[in-house]
Amino acid sequence: MHQLAHTFAAHVHRFSSVAPATHSSVTMALIWWLLPLFGVTGAIIYVIWVSKFQHKFENQTERSVNKFQRFQESLEHPRDGDE
Repeated sequence: MHQLAHTFAAHVHRFSSVAPATHSSVTMALIWWLLPLFGVTGAIIYVIWVSKFQHKFENQTERSVNKFQRFQESLEHPRDGDE
């Protein structure tokens, strides 16, 4: 019985010294798999979101460019009496 308890204690000690290293490597492997997975998922969601609202952004950009062109034209053409 004493021999069995000693063997069990040796196995528990060996397992406890291996467990943190195994736990750490499992955690690192999980991180290396989950990080790219979250990155790809986020990229797909972003592309879908941008494509959904792309028309709205194009209209705002076109409006902004038109306003800027009018502003530039107003600086190029002096008004009557300003000369």
